[in-house]
Amino acid sequence: MVDSQITYQLMDQGELKIIAAFKLKDAKAFAHIFKLYRKALVYFAEQILGIREEAEDIVAITFIKLWEKHDHFDSLPALKSFLYVTTRNACIDFLRYSKRASASKKDYSYWANNREDEILHIMWDAEIFTALEREIELLPKKCREIFKLAFFQGLPTNEIAGKLELSVKTVRNQKARAVHLIQTAFLKKNLAVSFMICSICHSASLILA
Repeated sequence: MVDSQITYQLMDQGELKIIAAFKLKDAKAFAHIFKLYRKALVYFAEQILGIREEAEDIVAITFIKLWEKHDHFDSLPALKSFLYVTTRNACIDFLRYSKRASASKKDYSYWANNREDEILHIMWDAEIFTALEREIELLPKKCREIFKLAFFQGLPTNEIAGKLELSVKTVRNQKARAVHLIQTAFLKKNLAVSFMICSICHSASLILA
């Protein structure tokens, strides 16, 4: 009872409304939850399987199972835990029974042998990079465009400048601005992960040259 009260105290009103609506099988609440967690879950599943298509299929089935259990959750953390555990179990089952498992980087015996620490690390990576991607989408238009070309496509500064018909100085300034804005956003939102985010952004800043 005490744990439940603490959970509700930590949840904001928006989360409470989402959970309440989802328990009533509200389609908009489900769509919000799907958008919130899908990318991270696909990343998580793909890291275990090494097969993008199967990762997407498994995550889709996981959300179907979530919908079927719509009235089982009292908080988003509990719901998210269900999503990750269900996805993890489905991935391991796939590796155990599928002939396509040979295409994966690590087989069933590897993941079945008490790899909880590594699973948790992959979950952490999934959450971090999904949050990072979300913050990138919130950047100003030109800043976002330049940062994506540098961070995701690995284009050098002079090539981005030529591609967008901008000066090299402008491209460098926009990339530096992007790194600063992302760092600031995470420092404000979650001090517990700020160090890791800043490290990621610091790595991204290496492309500023």
